[in-house]
Amino acid sequence: MTKTQRPLAFASLAALLLAGCAADALGPSPDGGTPPPAQGEHLQLVIVGDRSVLLNNGASKELVVKYVNDGGQPRPGTISLSFSGDAHGATVTAQNNGVTGTDGTVHATLVGGASGSANFNVVASAPEAASVNWNVAVSTNQPPTPAPLSAIGTYNLESTFNAVEGLTGTAADVVNTFIGISEDPAGWLLTEWANSDQGVAATIASFRAPLAAALDGLLEALTTFTVDGTKVDVLKTLMTFGTGFDSVVHKFGIKSQLQIYAGPNNTLLGKHTITGFFFTIDGKRVDKSTAQLGMDTIVVDKVPITLVSESQITIGDHSFGMKDGGLIVFAIDNVLISTLDPNANNLADFLSDIIPCDSFANWMDDNVLDSYATWNSLCTTAIKFGGVYLEGKLADLGDGAATFQIHGTVRPLDSDNDRKVDQLVNGQWQGQIMYGTSTPSPLTPKDCPFHSVK
Repeated sequence: MTKTQRPLAFASLAALLLAGCAADALGPSPDGGTPPPAQGEHLQLVIVGDRSVLLNNGASKELVVKYVNDGGQPRPGTISLSFSGDAHGATVTAQNNGVTGTDGTVHATLVGGASGSANFNVVASAPEAASVNWNVAVSTNQPPTPAPLSAIGTYNLESTFNAVEGLTGTAADVVNTFIGISEDPAGWLLTEWANSDQGVAATIASFRAPLAAALDGLLEALTTFTVDGTKVDVLKTLMTFGTGFDSVVHKFGIKSQLQIYAGPNNTLLGKHTITGFFFTIDGKRVDKSTAQLGMDTIVVDKVPITLVSESQITIGDHSFGMKDGGLIVFAIDNVLISTLDPNANNLADFLSDIIPCDSFANWMDDNVLDSYATWNSLCTTAIKFGGVYLEGKLADLGDGAATFQIHGTVRPLDSDNDRKVDQLVNGQWQGQIMYGTSTPSPLTPKDCPFHSVK
């Protein structure tokens, strides 16, 4: 060895000895990846974010934990994750096998179990640091079972009935004749003329439109008077009456209250009370309560009610009768006529009010025969006879009670999602109406709608 080589050898030996001393000062790396802390250094794990974790089944959540010293500086190392408690199928997977990044963090993915609920901890641990943990709750993702829908409550119903649909024989003839005379007198006269004389039937059929127009003009002229400077159009008033009559018999409106309550053995029962009537007359709705009409209260209790599903309620068979005379005559006298003429109590009074016999007698006295008293008396007698006659014909539908025998279906609505029915919609009644001892008139669902109103 030369003199030049000896200093180099000593330098190399010194470097190796210093490296060995440094290694002894740091100590060995027990896990092969996390060096021990330097003298006086303290290490800790810090959870980044919320310690409490809520998951649904199968849902995932990122967990982040940081490995730092007491000065907040990141430390290299490996962080392990484990469960404490029954995780019920949950998994946790650390990125990069738990080795910290340059910022000292480890990111992991927690996935909740596929089914069932669980409560457990995810524990993070690293050398020379106290463990930290997340509190995890996993809940089932199945929605809670809703409370059963309740139909118990009180509902104000409005029902419309075609009171004469399906009538046959004399009953149908009475209704159709009444409508024909009052609603289209010219058409009714031409039909009656053709039916009574087959010799002119073909001619009437061929020229019906111009004949009807001419007859309308004649009736208008004969039934239009001026009384005290005011024009009185009897034909127009009569036709308004006819339209109202048509509405009464084909859209007979009944207002009622249906109280649904709990029956024995988890059943439902209903108390159905008739509270009034409603009609559309001369384009205006008219409402009358049973009290206003002087009628007795009509109540049917213990009606079977079934909540078939959340979209259908059935109302069982029940019946109620109107004991105030013929149903249609009652409606005409107490609703239709009183609306058109508040001073009239019946059809005869109505005809007397709209037909000015004084003006009629004067015209006949001037143009036909000089006998005012005779014409006035004849007019008055004819009106009274006509009113009584027509009401008598209508009463032939049934002098006693008109009995409704009905059952129905309706859709319940829970508009505020409180599991209590708020409204009843798209209801349909069916059954029949009995007019005294006459043939029943069937009630078909399409002609008998009902719904609840607030």
